[in-house]
Amino acid sequence: MKFVVINIQLFILLSLLLSSCKKEEEETYEPIQISGSVTHVTKFGGNDGSIDLTVTGGVPPFFFLWSNGKTTEDISNLTAGEYIIHISDCKNQLATDTFIITQPAGEPISLTFKTQNPSAPGAKDGSIDITLSGGVPP
Repeated sequence: MKFVVINIQLFILLSLLLSSCKKEEEETYEPIQISGSVTHVTKFGGNDGSIDLTVTGGVPPFFFLWSNGKTTEDISNLTAGEYIIHISDCKNQLATDTFIITQPAGEPISLTFKTQNPSAPGAKDGSIDITLSGGVPP
C-alpha cells in the first residue's frame, strides 16, 4: 500500500512540475545523475545519520521523494537502514538510487553471577545475584 501511495504522490507532483517547465529550442539534455555522501550512525540505535545528495544533469526544477516520505534533496536524523531516492526533473526524466546507513554493533551482553550456598544441606537460605550489563535497552 505504501508503494502505491508514494507512486500516486510522485505522479501528482511530477504533473505539477511539468506544467512549470520552460520550453527549450533544443531537446537535448543530460540524464539525471545522482551521487551522495553518507554519514553513518555513530552509536547503536542512534539517529544521527545523513545523506547529502549531489544531482547533475537533467533540467531543473528537480523533485525529490525519499522512501521515508521526505521531499528534500538532503536528509538527516536518520537511523540505520536503506533509503531510496526518486528524482524527477522538468522533462519527466526519472532517476533512482539507494543509500545504506549503517551503525556500530551494540555492546555485547554480559551476565555476572554471585552465589551464596545454603548454610546447611536442605536449608533454604541460599541465593543467586545476577548482574546484567551491555546490550541495548528496548
